Amino acid sequence: MVAVALMMFLLISIWAAFSGKINIKEKFFIILYAYVLIWFAYGNLYYFSCDVDNYNRMLIATQKNENLDIVDLQEKIIEVQFQTPIRGIHNFWSLNDELKPQIQNRIKGLVDCYYFSGVTMLTIGFGDVTPVSSLLRLFSVFQGFLGQVIVVIAMGLWINQAGKQ
Repeated sequence: MVAVALMMFLLISIWAAFSGKINIKEKFFIILYAYVLIWFAYGNLYYFSCDVDNYNRMLIATQKNENLDIVDLQEKIIEVQFQTPIRGIHNFWSLNDELKPQIQNRIKGLVDCYYFSGVTMLTIGFGDVTPVSSLLRLFSVFQGFLGQVIVVIAMGLWINQAGKQ
């Protein structure tokens, strides 16, 4: 759902940039805004998926301490594992109140997710941070593709403007 919304925003931005009703500076800022928005949106998506993974680990640790029924625990873990980070919002927050987790250094995690998103968007790919799940790998590939598309569009606008002068 987030990927579809981002793609729609990108298409609207591209349409606005090519509509000809705005000058080249405004076109550049629209494209730059779309680029930064996608970077931070994917960073937040990666951060949320990390929280879901942390929650899953805390759920297992809670079982060891509280001796819950094993069937109930397995059902809760399956609910968390088989939902995508986007669809897992409701389940994540409702179960979060039961566990009362102590997550340390959340700001560092958010900065790391923004870092990974920027490295992916710019297609640098240092390899020091990598997604674990298949879904996040697909998201990161799609984000890298969007990063390249936006650069190509911006360069095309710049070359087109330079050719007119």
